[in-house]
Amino acid sequence: MPVMVVVYQAFYRARILHGGADAKALIALGLLVPTYPDMAPFPLITLDPRVETFWRITFPFSLVVWVDAAVLFLAVPLGLLLWNAARGDLAFPQALLGYRARLDSFPPHAWLMEKINARGEHVLVLFPKRGGNRTQDLERLRAEGIDRAWATPQVPFMVPLLGGLFLAFFIGNVLLGFLRLVG
Repeated sequence: MPVMVVVYQAFYRARILHGGADAKALIALGLLVPTYPDMAPFPLITLDPRVETFWRITFPFSLVVWVDAAVLFLAVPLGLLLWNAARGDLAFPQALLGYRARLDSFPPHAWLMEKINARGEHVLVLFPKRGGNRTQDLERLRAEGIDRAWATPQVPFMVPLLGGLFLAFFIGNVLLGFLRLVG
């Protein structure tokens, strides 16, 4: 649906979609799959025929993919919590946002959630941003005798977006299915 090109561009400009690749993938999906695929018996969650036309126009397939991806992305904190519980690292809220990693083998695709600031104070950064000097931050933590620090994985939204595509094709609109169960 061509209007979705403008919608995803607006999402990107408003920082609802943080990555240009995510926006471009959704734009491409909206152009390549403008209508809901029909591959009986899939999707498993189908629309009520009385409101099907309305839903297909107001909630295009690419938007279903985006919503399903967002639902999948919300599963990351639960997965991290279970991982941390199994390892005995249950500090909150860090256990929902990251995991403890050894400083001597710190993962390359993770951000530090702990730092030693310029005043020498040990601080927790729940939502780290790009930039900074990672090597210097690791050295400062080591100098304080810390050998494990909280890290948050750099999970690109493209990963749950692919999962959302499969969910939308085979299961359908997960949010709509949940609302049906609740309501």
